[in-house]
This record gives sequence, C-alpha cells and structure tokens, in this order.
Amino acid sequence: RSPMALVGRCLRRCLLLRPPQTAGFSAAAAPAAAPAAPGPPASAADSPLNWQPAKNVTMEQSLRIDDYFQVNRLVSKRQLMEHRVHLGHKAGCRSEWMTPSLFGCRCGVDIIDLEQTAPLLRRALNFTAHVAARGGIVLFLWQGWPALSPLVERRAAEMGEFAYTRPWVDQAVTDAATYFDTATRLPDLAVFLSCMSPVMLPHPAIAACAKVMIPTVGICDSNSDPRLVTYPVPGNDDSPQAIQLYMALFAEAIRRGKAAFAQWSAEAPQGSSAGDKEACSAADPRDAFRRVQSQALRPPEQPVDSAGADAAGSASQQRQSRQRSEPRQQPLRPSARRPQSPDSHRKPRAPPPPPRDELD
Repeated sequence: RSPMALVGRCLRRCLLLRPPQTAGFSAAAAPAAAPAAPGPPASAADSPLNWQPAKNVTMEQSLRIDDYFQVNRLVSKRQLMEHRVHLGHKAGCRSEWMTPSLFGCRCGVDIIDLEQTAPLLRRALNFTAHVAARGGIVLFLWQGWPALSPLVERRAAEMGEFAYTRPWVDQAVTDAATYFDTATRLPDLAVFLSCMSPVMLPHPAIAACAKVMIPTVGICDSNSDPRLVTYPVPGNDDSPQAIQLYMALFAEAIRRGKAAFAQWSAEAPQGSSAGDKEACSAADPRDAFRRVQSQALRPPEQPVDSAGADAAGSASQQRQSRQRSEPRQQPLRPSARRPQSPDSHRKPRAPPPPPRDELD
C-alpha cells in the first residue's frame, strides 16, 4: 500500500471516532456535571445580570460599600482572553509608559497582562456606575476604525448617553460657551475607547479634559500614554471584539447606576433642599440640572434700605430741578473768517538774485 493510502485511512478512522459536536463546544471537552450541593436551588436573581439596588442603602452609604453595584462579577480573565483584549501592537510601537503593563512579547507582538487589566477595568466600571447613579453625563469618544463608529453611537444612544466619533475640536471642552454660543453642561465622565488619534498621537481630548478637571476612563494599548488618564485600563483598543465587550460592560454599569438613581429619587430624604429634591424627582437629571443652574446663575436681589432709597431719591430730584432752572448755554460759534486762496498759507518766495553784470 502506498503511504498516501495509509494516511487517508488514518484520517477516515479519526473522523469516524470523533465524538459528535454540540452547540458551542465539543462533547469530549465538556466537563462532567458535578453533583448538586445541598441547599436551596439557584435562582435567576443570582445571575450577575439581574442586579437590583438595595432598598435600605442611601446614596452616601453606597460609597462606603465595596463594589456596591457588583461589577466585579461582570469581568473575568477568560472573557477578556476570548475577546482578544490581551493583544497589543508591534514591539516597535511600544510606549515606555506601558511597559509595566505588558506580560511579554510573542512573534514581535506585545502581550498585555490580563492580571492587571481585570482589576483596573473593574475599578473603572465601578466609578462609571457611581457617576451614572448621581445623574452624571457619560461621553464616549472613539477615533479609531470608522466602521466601528456606528456601533459606538448606537450603544451610547441605547444607554441614554452621548458619543463623539468625529475629529476632535479643541474648543469643545475648554471654551464650550464660545464654541456653542450658549451655556453648556460639560460631561461628568469621558470614556476613551482608544487613547490614540488616527495619526498615532495621543488623543487631544485627554489633555482638554484634564484642563477642565473632567475624569477620564481610557483603554490604553501598548502604544498609548496613560499619564493624563484618570482610570487607565490596559487593553486592546482596535479589535471589534474588544470594542463590543467594552461597550457591553459599560452599558451594564450605567444601567445599574441609573436603576439606583431612580430608586434614590423615589426615596428622597426629608431634610434635603428644594434644589436637591427637584433634581432627584426629575425623570431626566439633565432637565433638573438646567433648572437648578438657571436659579443659581440668577443674580441675587440686593436688600434695599428705605432711608438710603429716600436720600437717593431726594438727591436725584434736586439735581433735576437745578438743571431745569439753569439757562442752557449756547454752543460757541466759530468766528467768520475771510476765505483765503489755496496758496495763501505758503511762504512768499525770495526774490531772485541780481544778474551778474550788476554785481560787477
């Protein structure tokens, strides 16, 4: 028998002995079902996606509870690996500020350490949920692959937030009142899905947000500069799978924050001020902010002293009566002058010198 026939026979035998495939994974690789532990059966409420805010926790108390929104259960290193978050850029594009966040280099490509990415991403999600729980505005910024811009804009609209996927304008944050020609509320949090611009330079909006004290969350690849980012997260910033994972995680964090905001609005404390109650009871926190801001920007009414007002009124009346009694002075008219010729202002010319014969 020829060697090719033996190879074909071995391949056919392997295919016949291969176990049937199931949806998602192989039956041979599926782990054996563990015996059920004694206790109450697991319910759907135990799922990390079915989180609901506690009823006896106030807004101030939520800050003292570690992982109040339970976002730590949303992130796993296996999930990050499957969505290619660990893949960086080529070693030649490596940034010196991202070297401590790298696991190594494989075939000339930097590998990001997911042991550092997971806790940093959980911390960023927790901060985002707290911002949304207080009625804050979250702005997503993306200047990477243009094909992913509709995805970012659509997911941001589903969250009820905003997205900016166009070339950045320098005055949009630092001089918003002049650029938009009106009083504009700046975002309370800026989420950068990529900290680099299309020309491989740091995103100009990062420095602009740092100037006006806007906190930022940034996905920093191996070629990024994380020094001005408030919550840097090492990870892949140009893979469609990674961008979809980031948007899904931030959407869930914002949903939990807004659920807590709705509950705290219904349970507004009795001792809060009128502005706080109005901001908590409004369906949209942006409308309440505009009303409260208009009241705050309104100039306060100065108390009027009755004695001072009477004295000022009497002084103005005396001034007006004095002006009426004094005769109005007529403006001085210019004196009549005789018209002069155009050459009258010129000096007379000197007489010409005598001829030479007269001098002799």
